[in-house]
Parts: sequence; C-alpha cells; structure tokens
Amino acid sequence: GQTQDMDITGTWLNDKKDAHVEIYKKGEHFYGKIVWLQEPNMPTGEPKTDKNNPKKSLRDRKILGIDIISELTFNGHFWESGSLYLPKKGQEANCSAKISDDRKELALHITKLWFTADITWTRLK
Repeated sequence: GQTQDMDITGTWLNDKKDAHVEIYKKGEHFYGKIVWLQEPNMPTGEPKTDKNNPKKSLRDRKILGIDIISELTFNGHFWESGSLYLPKKGQEANCSAKISDDRKELALHITKLWFTADITWTRLK
C-alpha cells in the first residue's frame, strides 16, 4: 500500500491561485515543480524568467518548470527541513508542510530570519 510519506505527492494549487505545483519524490526527499502558471509570459510574449535569482547563471531559466520546493523530508508526522524558492523575490526560505486529514489541503509554514508566513495550497483533482 501507499506509505504515508507519499500523501503529499500530486498537483497543488498555490494560495494565490496563479500556479500549479507538482510535488514528487526523488530519493529520500520531496520536491515541488511549477507545472502551470496563470501568466507564464511577460506582456512581450516572452516566457517569464527567473530574473531576480541571485545567481546570474540562473536568471535566464524559465519560471515554468523550476523546482520551487526542495529537500522536504518526512519525519513520520509532517514534512520538514525543506526550502521554498520565491521567484518574485529571488529568495529562498525554509519551509515545512502538514497535510489535512482529508489530504486535500497542504499547510506550508515558511520562515526566513524573522519573517514567518503560513499559506495553504489546495489539491487539484
């Protein structure tokens, strides 16, 4: 049967409802890849790129398809010690995640220095 750590896998609608993120397992960790954007292109028609990335070599990569969640680890109860990349800011934050009892909502807890935020993603059918 399916182990509990895999409950997080699948496609989620983000809290702003402008992106779909597919969470998948690779090795011992979980990653989340942007698979759909409401507005994948700039007004010019060019795909949106990771222009705010602190690493110059990554600024030309398309936002669509990048992993914004990395290295989440299941501890038996929830997922922790991951990082969440925020393309709009070009910043990474720490994140952990808990899934609702019905497996339909994912509560993400995001921290960076003194900043914390709690956001909820919704599972897509």
